[in-house]
This record gives sequence, C-alpha cells and structure tokens, in this order.
Amino acid sequence: MIKKIFSLARYSFLTGVGILLGFVRELVVSSHFGLSKELDVYIAMGGFFLFLGPQVGNALEMVFISKTAQLDTAAKLTQRLMQGLRVMLVVDVAVVGILLSTASYLVAWIFPGFSEEQRELGVVFVAHLCLAIVFANLAGLIRASLNIMRRFSPGLIAGSIVSVFSIAAVVVYGDRYGVQALLYGFICGHAAVLVLNTVMFLRFADFSYRSNKEQRSRLPSFWGPVFLVLLLEAFFQARSMTERGFASTLETGTVSAFFYASTLITLPVSLVVMPLSTVLYPRLAEAFAEDRRRGYSMLKRYGGGLFVFAVIIALIISVASEEIVKVVFLRGRFTPDDASRTAHILSIVSLNLPLLSVTRLIRYSLYSMSNYTAPCVAQVIGWLMMASAGMVLLPKYGIDGLAYSSVLACGSVGLALFASLHLSFLKYDGRQRVVETA
Repeated sequence: MIKKIFSLARYSFLTGVGILLGFVRELVVSSHFGLSKELDVYIAMGGFFLFLGPQVGNALEMVFISKTAQLDTAAKLTQRLMQGLRVMLVVDVAVVGILLSTASYLVAWIFPGFSEEQRELGVVFVAHLCLAIVFANLAGLIRASLNIMRRFSPGLIAGSIVSVFSIAAVVVYGDRYGVQALLYGFICGHAAVLVLNTVMFLRFADFSYRSNKEQRSRLPSFWGPVFLVLLLEAFFQARSMTERGFASTLETGTVSAFFYASTLITLPVSLVVMPLSTVLYPRLAEAFAEDRRRGYSMLKRYGGGLFVFAVIIALIISVASEEIVKVVFLRGRFTPDDASRTAHILSIVSLNLPLLSVTRLIRYSLYSMSNYTAPCVAQVIGWLMMASAGMVLLPKYGIDGLAYSSVLACGSVGLALFASLHLSFLKYDGRQRVVETA
C-alpha cells in the first residue's frame, strides 16, 4: 500500500512539474502576444493538431491498453506495437496529404470570422503542424506500451518537454518570428518526446517473436475498436472546433480568452485526475476483464472522491475568477481588459470541472468492457448540444451564450457516459445474479 501511495505521489509530482511548466509557457506566451489575432489563429489551428496528433495517439493508446494489458510476454507486446506503428505510418502519410490539400478550404469554412490575413496564416500553421501530428500519434502508441509495462514517467513528463522547448523558442526568437517561434518550439518538443519514448521502450522490448511464425498469427486485430475511438475523438474535436468557430465571429481575442480560461480549468484535472487515471487504467482493464463488479466498485471508490474534490475546486474558481486570472496572466501585453474578459468566461466554464474530473475514468471503464460505441455516441450528443446551443444562445447573449453552450455540451457528454456505464453494469449484474441463483 505504501509503495502504491509513493508511486502515485511521484507521478503526481511529475504531472505537477508539467503543469507548472505549462503555466510558465502560457505566461510567456500571453505576455508576448496578449489576446492578439495571431494568437487566435495559432490556438484555432491547434485544433487540427489536437485531433490528428494527440487524440489519434490517445485513441490508439486507450484501445491498445484495453486489448493488450493481459498479454503475458514482452515479445507479444513488442509484436503488437510493431504492428501498430507500421499501420500508423501509412495512415500518417494519407492524413497529412489530405490535410495539406484541403487546409485552405477547412480554415475558411470552420472559422468564418477570421480575416483573409488570418486565414492565410492559418494555412501556414497547419502545414507546419503536420510534423507535430506525426510525432504525437506515434509517441502515443509507444506510450501505451510503456504504460502496460508500468513505466508511466515518460508519458507524464511529455508535456514538460514540449513546454520547455516552447518557452525557449518564444524567449529567444519571439521578437524575430512572432507566434511562429512558438510553433517551431512546439514541433521540436514533440520530436523530443517521440525520441524519449522510443529510447525508453527499446530498453524493455523483446523482438524474439520474429523467429516464431505461430506466435505472430495469434494476436487479434484492434483496429476496429480504434476506428470507433477515433470517431469519438473526431466528435470531441468537432465540438471544440465548433466552439472556436463561434468564438472567431466575436471580437478579436475571444478564441484566446476561451483557451486561457480552459487552461485554468484543466489545472486541477491535470494535476490530480490525469496521474490517477493513468495509473488506474491498466488496473481497471484487468479488473473489468476478471469481474465487472470489481471494476465498477473500483470506479465508484475513486470516481466519487474525484467528483467531490472537483465540486469544491469549481466553487473556488468561480468565486475568485477575477483574482486568479489577474495573478496568473496580467503582465506584458496581456492587459486588464484581457484579464476581465478571460475571468468572466472562467467563472462560467468552471461549472465543467466536476464532470470533467470523472468522465475520463468512466470512459476508461467502458473501454475496459470493450464498449467503444457508447463514448462515441456521448461525444456526438456533446457536439450536437454545442452546435445547437451556440446557434441559439450566441446571437442573443454573445460570449456568455457561448460559455454556457460549452457547459451544456460538457454536461450532456458526462451524463450520457454515466448512463451508458450504469446500464451496462445493471445488465451484467442481472445476468450474474441469474447464473448464481441457478
């Protein structure tokens, strides 16, 4: 028990360092660029990267862990990873080709409020981000293998590495290249993460499976579930891009203001929820595979505590939003007016925090039961809620309407996920009681 507590504390510390460096990065960026139109473009184009890079990598990671956690040898794990990487490289080539050929149309369609200058800059950013996309999703697949081996540290320090490169690029080259300096540092950071994960995996890899043809034919494909998880990520990112598309029609800097508000919301999630869920996921996968009652009990134990913690933090953030934003961001080109706008958004979107804290564990639990459809449907519901609420509330209430649309979308996703998990458990529990009675 003491060993587990020590491990969780160590992972929380690594995550905390990453959060601290992430905040330093945002402070450097905000003080250099404020709520500028160039930063709006960078953040908006980051949506393409988030989906095609980390979210593709996360989709592979989630399914990889749920389908591979019970493999009994390093050779089988290495074999599965090599299969995944080969397919991923082919997919990367296709994705990058499609993105490069359609970037100008996508930017104009999704962000109608951007000027022609902003759209042209957006196309340039997308072209550069293609490199980071490839680095991120390959690193995600390798990170899954490391997690199964209980080597969590490389994944937890990845954000720190990207932040350090980004900070250095802005400090050294920000005045010369503007926001593009941030972009270059971001790309180099993801390249460094991929190199680190590869080196760490090679320390534990076992390529002996290559000499055993029978063993190579035993592992089932996991690409069907990956496709469903990618649909989930696609609809999640569609919700985010819809929000940013709406924000682009408001005054300059609104996209950046929503981003900074979201950054403050994700602080407690990243500091507590991410390390806990990262450590728990392999255990959840094993528990649900053995007995769903045991897995459900584990989820309730940890999820209930997280929810209470998040409610308390959300109340504090909502009440003290103005003070928090001023202390964190008010310096350099980030003006008092920028702080006031960001704080107002923060006071509303802080309502997302309780559900954000538990939906990650609920989603992992559904994956552990090989239920990849329910999370996908939940994200579709969230996207539709974002789009419909935004169209109704934005014209009437402006920024407030968009912020409340975000809250409604997050709430609908969380409730749909919880309902799906609870119904799945009730069906399973009912069947088990019939078997036990017989």
